Amino acid sequence: MRCWRWWNRRARRAIPGRGAASSASWRGPMGFECAHCFTDAVLDGCRWLQRQQAPQLVALLGTRSDVELARRAAADAGLGFGVRFETVSSWVRSLWELLGDGRTVVDGALREILVRRLLRQSAGRPACAASEVDSTVSVVAQGVLPALLATGVEPAESLDLSSRELDALGYAREYRSALEGEALVDLSDAAALVASDDRLECCVAVIGSFATSAGQQHFLDRLEARWPVARFPYGYESPIPSPRRASELQQLLGRLYASAPTPPVRPGGAVRFLLPSGDYASARLVAECILDYLGERSGAKTGTTRVVVAAKDPMAMHRRLVPWLNRADPAVSCALSEVQAFEDTAFGRGFLALLDFATERPCSLEAASDFALSPLSGASLFDASKLDARWRADRLADREAVIGDLVGCNPDLQPLFACLSAGNYGGALAVLRSVARLDASGSTAHRRSMAAAYSSAESFFSLCEDAKADPLCCIDLLRRVKVGFSGCSGGEGAADDPAVVVTSLKQASAMAPCSRGMLVLCDMSASSYPVKASEDSVSLLTEKLGLRQNRPDALGEHRRMVFRALETACDRVVLVRPRFDQSASESYPSVSWEEIADGYRPMGFELEDGEVALFADDKATGLPRVLGPFCRGAVEESLTGYAYGTAQDAGLALHVLPQRDPFLLVDTDRAPSALCPVGPDGTFLLSPSAIETYLECPAKWFFERRLRLDSLDAEFGARETGTFAHDVLRRTFERLGSQGICAVDGESLPAARRVLQEVFDERLAAQAALDPSDCPLIALDSLEREEVELLRRRLLSYLEREAGMLPGFAARYFELPFGTEEPFTYAGCLIRGSIDRVDVNERGQAVVIDYKSSAKPEHCLASCSPFATAAGGTEAQGGELVLPHRVQALVYAQVVRRMTGLDVVGALYVPYGKPAGRACAVGAYDPQTIGEADIPGVKGAECGVFGDAAEALEVAGFHELLDEVERRIEVALRGMRAGDVAPRPRGGAPCSWCSFLSCPERR
Repeated sequence: MRCWRWWNRRARRAIPGRGAASSASWRGPMGFECAHCFTDAVLDGCRWLQRQQAPQLVALLGTRSDVELARRAAADAGLGFGVRFETVSSWVRSLWELLGDGRTVVDGALREILVRRLLRQSAGRPACAASEVDSTVSVVAQGVLPALLATGVEPAESLDLSSRELDALGYAREYRSALEGEALVDLSDAAALVASDDRLECCVAVIGSFATSAGQQHFLDRLEARWPVARFPYGYESPIPSPRRASELQQLLGRLYASAPTPPVRPGGAVRFLLPSGDYASARLVAECILDYLGERSGAKTGTTRVVVAAKDPMAMHRRLVPWLNRADPAVSCALSEVQAFEDTAFGRGFLALLDFATERPCSLEAASDFALSPLSGASLFDASKLDARWRADRLADREAVIGDLVGCNPDLQPLFACLSAGNYGGALAVLRSVARLDASGSTAHRRSMAAAYSSAESFFSLCEDAKADPLCCIDLLRRVKVGFSGCSGGEGAADDPAVVVTSLKQASAMAPCSRGMLVLCDMSASSYPVKASEDSVSLLTEKLGLRQNRPDALGEHRRMVFRALETACDRVVLVRPRFDQSASESYPSVSWEEIADGYRPMGFELEDGEVALFADDKATGLPRVLGPFCRGAVEESLTGYAYGTAQDAGLALHVLPQRDPFLLVDTDRAPSALCPVGPDGTFLLSPSAIETYLECPAKWFFERRLRLDSLDAEFGARETGTFAHDVLRRTFERLGSQGICAVDGESLPAARRVLQEVFDERLAAQAALDPSDCPLIALDSLEREEVELLRRRLLSYLEREAGMLPGFAARYFELPFGTEEPFTYAGCLIRGSIDRVDVNERGQAVVIDYKSSAKPEHCLASCSPFATAAGGTEAQGGELVLPHRVQALVYAQVVRRMTGLDVVGALYVPYGKPAGRACAVGAYDPQTIGEADIPGVKGAECGVFGDAAEALEVAGFHELLDEVERRIEVALRGMRAGDVAPRPRGGAPCSWCSFLSCPERR
């Protein structure tokens, strides 16, 4: 940290605008001293203009907000009479209205729409790529061509221009020629024309050093060649003193970018520092600081005590801040003033999703769901969620069916889709306005955001109609359109003068000095406010062509915004820097955080011996120790705490799982129902596969079985393939049994293959009519259809292996259900499910068959390992239980044994796809009844109940194995009852399909 801070200070000394280079003795091009602040520069410019003799006295500024501040400052000083305050663009427009030839000026959104339309309709050349259109738009917007033509230089190979740069210049010429035929003129061309008009008489004061494009710089150069043009730069050294501003703030602003060493600021509480652990704790600390400030000035929640909160994401901060403020004092109104891209607004997201759904080929179900879930559909959240689930579960859903569902949910949408199909986007917007009831629901901020976004969309389609352009070809422009809106949490009455305003740093910097009581600067980290130079292709092209431009200095612009924002506060400034980002990585302070902290450091000023330690940095906070009383921190609270304020306030006892590295918090009283479904009598209700998953890894069971983090969409995957294969095999063996074939052998194999082919074709044809809950196997493309044929070949191959397996046994039960009609207890809990197949011989001995797409070594009985229970002691206290990695077939075997009374002698996993090595089945079997010859390829040492496998499980027979496994499972499930869902993976590849991607034990 010391090395970074040392470099930062060295870099700041070397950058123009700080240190000796920015002292008051520095003089601008016209001999005027560099003013200390913005207001000084404005007043100096006004005085100079009023001494000139010209019909027009114009002060040019960089932004519209600067224009308003300058106009107000000049009026307060009595110097604004006769002076026009403009930006370069607004002044050119005004001049064109007076001096132009009657053509309409093209700028902004209309320019990009026309570029896209004209270039894509250009004869003799295919449509331009998006990158070419964007490059052309930038070249036109920067005024490169008028400036280039004025120099008389023609692009040549000697300039080392790339083919894309030459193309962009060529397209700009075509665009310019096309505008002339439509009585239009681009703003950059209009600027060049009015600058050379003999009727123009003016004096110009350029306030500050704002960014100018090549075209704007060419305009100013032409003016300067004919009329007086003076530049009035300003620094950030000393704001105009105000009796309302706290002395500490005045001293800090004066020292922040001072050119000479000055004494460090003595803290008195006017500047405070917050170091929360993360965003959630940040909102709580900010709310407490706001309430403390308003409480100190009780009875005056408006006027100069108003609070402005500047955040990187104002809407997110407003959403987190309002609950804390309302919980403490509902009378405190909190407003939001935000500028968002159209695609980030609620209206924009819903409308763009609607356009994607209505125009994309093929139909986008994701876009349809986004529209249904948006406020524009007029559907309730419940109905929209039902539609979303229906579409996601149906791979055959098409556009007509989805429109029918939407209209069925809200009949008012019928004319909307009629307008969209006819390309009447203006009519579609009118329908949405009535359907969504933009002014009738939600908070004030939400309603105003919806209305502002609607107006932006309406203007966009109106521009497209005027330009005779296809809106869909310009939809990217609509996505980027900036939408400004504001709203207040305290109701309409409080919106006129809210106590708190949440906005961006840029908007806060545009407020008048000393217009707010307290300023809160949030997110003061290097990642939130990175300071880096930005260069684009047009800037490089301009340099190659030798054209002048004034590119903004990233550090200078950031300092300008922070300094101007600090000027708005008169009582208090609070700086907030989260110590960790959303990924729990340590965050680093922004440049402004360190520069403000430097105001309290000696920075070259000699201190007395007793003060050196006081102004030294504290290692814990990185701030001078003298700021200790005015620095606070806060840690992130528990998940439950956020819902209720704090866990203690809610009166909840929290159960932390696991104890050493908690990642889940569950209310102790509700842990059983939260972690596992229960039956009518309160007994846990599970399935054999769920038990197996819990033994594989408790965390995997929780995330997959309880949170169900798997995909909600209908897929063409293992689940659908397995369901289809199980159905085909069941129906095949049932049909063979009806024909008198109870088992497949060498003699009946041809008939079995023929029957399987028939059943396969029948079931494949019936998939489209199945309910989505039945997991239909629906192939939509050639690759998926090839997968279906591969499955057919695998099932036919499986019949050949079936013919040589378990001689003397015949299939008797298929999809044998248990636990559905009558409760079935196993290992102390209720279980239910169905068993794929049970084969029985003449002696009443049974073998349980569980179909698998593939069998792996961990399906063998010998593949076992200890299952560590939560308590970590002996088995009675918890401890290690040796269990097979796969227990599903063993659970099925115990179920068959109890339900039917049959002598179960085997529990086998039979792969219908890829076999496990040479074995046609694996699992566990009684070697006294079944030999290795009965299961071709099986290894008795791995699957037979004898030897090392039986010794590890401490059993001597198959029935004893079933009982012992059940007993050990019951012990293991005690952890589930206690809420143990810690990640403890075991087995071959337990993490392969786990949804808990950030698991610390993932392997």
